[in-house]
Amino acid sequence: MTRNGNGLVIHRGSRVERLAETLARTLEAQRPADPLRAQTVLVAHPGLKRWLLGELALRPLADGGDGIAANLDLILPWQWLERVSADTLGGDPALAARWRREVLRWRVLDALPALDAEPVRRYLQGGDEARRRFQLADHLAGVYTQYLIYRPEWLLAWEDRPVASANDWQAQLWRLLQAGAGAPHRARRARALVQALAAGAGGVAPLQVFGVSHLPPDVLHALRAYALHAPVNLYFPDPCREHWVELRRRRDLLRLAEAPEALYYEVGHPLLAALGRIAQDFCLALDEGDPIEERDAADEDDGAVDDAPLLERLQASIRRLQPELAGAGAAAPEAASDASLRVHLCHTPLRELEVLKDALLRALADDPSLAPRDIVVMAPDIAVYAPYLPAVFGEPGRYRADPAHVPWHLSDVGLASQHPLIGAFDDLLDLPESRFAVGEVLALLDVPAVARRLAIDAAGREAIEHWLRRAHVAWGLDAQAKAAAGAAALDANSWQFGFDRLYAGLVLGGDRPDALLDGRILPLSGVAGGAVEALGQLDRLIGLLRRLQAAMLQPRPIEEACDRLVEAIDELFLIDRAGADREAVAEAAALDALRRQVQALGEQARTAGLARRSPGAYCAMRCARACAQCRNGSRSCSAG
Repeated sequence: MTRNGNGLVIHRGSRVERLAETLARTLEAQRPADPLRAQTVLVAHPGLKRWLLGELALRPLADGGDGIAANLDLILPWQWLERVSADTLGGDPALAARWRREVLRWRVLDALPALDAEPVRRYLQGGDEARRRFQLADHLAGVYTQYLIYRPEWLLAWEDRPVASANDWQAQLWRLLQAGAGAPHRARRARALVQALAAGAGGVAPLQVFGVSHLPPDVLHALRAYALHAPVNLYFPDPCREHWVELRRRRDLLRLAEAPEALYYEVGHPLLAALGRIAQDFCLALDEGDPIEERDAADEDDGAVDDAPLLERLQASIRRLQPELAGAGAAAPEAASDASLRVHLCHTPLRELEVLKDALLRALADDPSLAPRDIVVMAPDIAVYAPYLPAVFGEPGRYRADPAHVPWHLSDVGLASQHPLIGAFDDLLDLPESRFAVGEVLALLDVPAVARRLAIDAAGREAIEHWLRRAHVAWGLDAQAKAAAGAAALDANSWQFGFDRLYAGLVLGGDRPDALLDGRILPLSGVAGGAVEALGQLDRLIGLLRRLQAAMLQPRPIEEACDRLVEAIDELFLIDRAGADREAVAEAAALDALRRQVQALGEQARTAGLARRSPGAYCAMRCARACAQCRNGSRSCSAG
C-alpha cells in the first residue's frame, strides 16, 4: 500500500467465507469518523449482497454479543459508477437514465419508424409488426448496452465520423438515439470521469469491492483512478493460488497447432481451462494496474488431502493446480459411499426433486449440526421445477416437527410463475387478440382475487359454468366481434347469445319454457336460485373486459396505457388485506408487485420522453412483461 494508505489492494482467496472475514476486519479498521456515514461496498450481484449481509451479521462482537450488520451501503458496480459520475461530473440524473436498458428500449421503439434500413423494414413486415417492433427494440437495447460497456470506441466512431458508417443501419439508429438523449452516455463520459477522479474529485472515503470475478473496463478504470486518493480493497474469489492465466483447453491448443504462441500455453487443470476463461481475463486486467496483492494464508497452508472426501480433493486440486489430486484415494473401499460429490441420473424434473429430498433428509439425519438455512439448491433454470416443489416438499416456508419435512423458499423466479393473480393480469394484456372463449373467462373466476371482487363463491361459479354449458356459449362477444375475428357475423354461441337466453329464462321462469321471447330468443329453463346474483356479476365482468379491450385497441401513449391498466387492476382484483395467513400475504405481495411493475413501465416511457400515440402500446407492454419474466424473451430477434 502507498505511504498515505491509498491504493488498490487485491485480496485473493479461494474461500469466499474467509474473504468475508477479511472484509469485516477491514470495515472495522476503516470506520468513518462520522458514525452516521455509511460504508460503501460494491457487490457482484444481488444474491451475493443478501449472503454477505447475513455473513457479517453472524459474526459475534468483540465482547461476545450477537453480531450486527448495519449502516452498510451495498450496491452494484454500475450503480456506483452512475453515482460517482453524477457527483463528479454533474448532469441531470433523469436524462442520464435514458441510457439504461429498460429505458433505452422504449427510445429505440420510438426511433425505429424513422430508420431507413431495408433489413429492419423487411424484418418488421414478417408478421405482427407491433410485437416484432418491440422485440427488436428490446434486443437492440441489450446490444447497445453491451456496446456501451465493451465497445465504446465503436459508438464514439459512429458519432464523430458519421460519413464512414453512413451505410450501417446500427450506426444510423444510434445517431438517432444520441441526438434525442439530451445527456451524454457512459462511453462519452468515461474519460472525463477518470481524469476527474485522478485529480481527487471523487473524495477520500474507503471503498470495498467484494466477490467480483469480472468488472466492466470503465468501472475498473474508475476504481484505479479513485484509488489514487482513497483506499480501495477488491476481494477476488480466485480459485487457484498458482499463476493460471495461461491455461487453455486442449481444443484451443490443437487449434493453434504449430503457431508460436502455443508454446506459452498448457492445459494445466482441465476444469480451470474450460470454465475459468472470464476469471482469467479479469486476472489479466487486474495485473495491468500493478496493484498490491494479498493472498489468503489458508490457501498456502493446505495439508495432505489423500484421505479427504472427494469434493475436498477436487477443490484442493484446483487450488494447487494439481489435477491428479482429484483422483487420489479413489480406489479406497469407502470411495463408493463418499457423498461429498455425487451425480444422479433422473428422467424427469419431478424425479430429480424426489431424489433431492431423499438426499437432503439423509444429510440432515447424518449431521445434527446441519440446519435447513445452511442448504442452498441451485439450478440453471429453477423455474422449471417450481410447479413440482409443493408436491414434493409441501407448502413453502412452513416449519413442522415432522422429521420428513424440509422447509423451503424459492427465489430468482418471476412472480408470474408463482401466483395466479399475475398470470390473470397477463391474460388481460392479450385482450386485443382475445376471442373471449368461455374457458378463458371462467379461468379468471378461478383466481381468488377476481372471485372476491365479483363476490362469486364456489357454488355460484359452479352454477355459472353449468348454465353456460347448457346455453351453448362458446366464444365471441357478439356477431360483430365474430365477424372481426374472420367468422360469420352470427350471434349464435356468443356471449350475447348466451346472456339473452339466460336472462330470458330468469324473467319467464318455468311458465313458457318452449316459447320464444320476441320471436327469436329461446329461454333457458332452470335459471333460478341463490346463484342468480353471480350471473349478474359475470355480466359485469364481460362488460369490464369489453371496455378494456376497446381501450386497448385505441392508439395512446404508453404512459396513458399504464394508467388505464392500473385502473383495470383496481376494478378486477380485490385482495384480502385483513388476512394473516400465508396465502393472503402472498396475494397482497403479488398485487403490490404487479402495480409497481405497471407503474414502472409508465415511468420508463416517461423518462424516455415518449409522448406519441401508438396503436401497439399494449402490445409493447405485453412484450415488456414477457421480457421481464424471461431474460431471453427476445433472443430470436434479428434484423440482419
